[in-house]
Amino acid sequence: MRQRSEWWPCGRSFPSRERTDRYADAALNAAKTRTTSHYLYVPERAAAERAGKALARAGFRSEAGPASDGDDWLLVATHEAVADKDREVATQEAMREIALAVRGTYNGYAGGRSEQLHDCPRRRTML
Repeated sequence: MRQRSEWWPCGRSFPSRERTDRYADAALNAAKTRTTSHYLYVPERAAAERAGKALARAGFRSEAGPASDGDDWLLVATHEAVADKDREVATQEAMREIALAVRGTYNGYAGGRSEQLHDCPRRRTML
């Protein structure tokens, strides 16, 4: 019979059941991760910059530019997250609060495989 060190390359004991379960959960969660973009309209560039900094502190990537209507600024905040309904609702509520704090509006999000725009009464694009 071969010694364990001959067939188990790391020379250590086998991973515990708990550890293998954690690895499996992490792999499943990685598979459920998706990129989501949120759309906020704010009245001026300074407001877009303030909101963008707040979003960066929360782990979002953001970019801003003049909205197609010429009156507002469109701020697009993007993040990677595990697809979870409660988390999505909480993120949308936080986006609404951030938009209100800078006198703007939250105009929904796009994400997942379909890249459909959700919660969006009107579509606007950056110039």
